[in-house]
Amino acid sequence: MTQSDWPGELVRVVAQEVQRVRGERRMSAQKLADATAELGLPMARSVIANLESGRRETVTLPELFVLARALGVPPLLLVFPVGRRETVDTLPGGPADTLEALDWFIGQGRFPSPYIGEGDRDPATGLHQWEVDPEEGWEEGAAALRLFGEHARAVFDWESAPSAVRRTIPRDDEMAFTEALDQRRGRAEDAIQRTRAEMRRRGLQPPALPEYMHYIDEGQS
Repeated sequence: MTQSDWPGELVRVVAQEVQRVRGERRMSAQKLADATAELGLPMARSVIANLESGRRETVTLPELFVLARALGVPPLLLVFPVGRRETVDTLPGGPADTLEALDWFIGQGRFPSPYIGEGDRDPATGLHQWEVDPEEGWEEGAAALRLFGEHARAVFDWESAPSAVRRTIPRDDEMAFTEALDQRRGRAEDAIQRTRAEMRRRGLQPPALPEYMHYIDEGQS
């Protein structure tokens, strides 16, 4: 695929998914057009028809969001149809595994680049002495997403602590329950404080905590 073909291929994937989902919903092109208008970005029936037929070769980011909302699917599934296409042309260089490309897009994985062989090549196997990951260090670029995910999990651990402890402590042993709850919530609070401190160190604004958890972050801003 040439670089000039690549943008059109991306749009074709979106168009095919729009048409497929619309068919599953038994939604006419006119009904989809009406739904986009209600969402504030009218896309005429003819525009949708041209997109699905391939005559329209562009989709803007706002249009992608509105189409996804109108169809009731996450926008990313129109671009990365997991379970329906084995590969997608994420970049002009060629196809990539759809799930790996999706993980890269949402910051949960490296870009699916092949490893690069370096050192002498074994004439018998054709293998190099070692391989280098061209995506090494990708985690740093995705740090904000990782931190917000860790924060959400720590908050969930704090809030779910009573039910989690209750499953392991006899109902009539309140002293053991209180001690175990304090320990479990203490670990969650440490994780929340640690994650929020790292967010601030990176210049990020930590998410708001429920009012009953404000004490965890007192004096940390």
